[in-house]
Amino acid sequence: MLIEKLGRTAAAFALVTAALAGSLGTEPALAPPARAEAPAQAEVPAQAEVPAQAEVPAQAEVPAQAEAGAQASPADPGIRGALLRCGGGRKVMPLDADDGSRSTCTTSKRVWNWGKDALRSAQLQEGTPYGLGCEPGERIDCSCLVQWSFTQLPGFGHFERDSRSQQAWLDGLANDGRRTKVDAIRVSIADVQRGDLIFSTIDADPVVDHVAFYWSEGYVYDAPGPSSPAGLHARQLGSPEVVAVYRVIGVS
Repeated sequence: MLIEKLGRTAAAFALVTAALAGSLGTEPALAPPARAEAPAQAEVPAQAEVPAQAEVPAQAEVPAQAEAGAQASPADPGIRGALLRCGGGRKVMPLDADDGSRSTCTTSKRVWNWGKDALRSAQLQEGTPYGLGCEPGERIDCSCLVQWSFTQLPGFGHFERDSRSQQAWLDGLANDGRRTKVDAIRVSIADVQRGDLIFSTIDADPVVDHVAFYWSEGYVYDAPGPSSPAGLHARQLGSPEVVAVYRVIGVS
């Protein structure tokens, strides 16, 4: 009887066990939920290409200033030549030249050309406005340009102020028999050289109204009037407007 009870109990236990195993063991295990896919980051647009800077044009080449050159002085004669005395007149020749005059003329002294060096000084006033008076760098007239340019030369000294006085002074030097460190000779238009001083008139009379440096054929360097500042200007030389031409020289 006891054995029967135990059998029934074991059978009941087996049924309960089987039922529990069926309810728990037959259902598949739940898989863990998949992670939500992270949204792709928005594509960052490429930065706009920075346009290349426009090429800076090369600056126009500044023309070289006229050669300043060494300023002549008694200690540094610069342009040399020989002052020849021929009869009642005088002439200047390069030291290494001879046109036959040396056999008939007396060589006086060695000379140099102040005018060419003064012309270099005058170029420092290029562009200065014209104005009656003498304020170099501010306003300048024709005779002021000439006076200022010569007085910048070491050892030169005095130079007259207005064009008529300048012409009279140079004429006096040209006719004076004394030879000094500042001298002058009168030359013809045919023999004019760079740096020579050209005195002219605006009328038919011989009264001097203007002075200019001779530059080259068809050009002078001067301060001509209100519409033109100091500088290089086209001008044909001819009579009767040219009163006289002088070469300012130094004598050692």
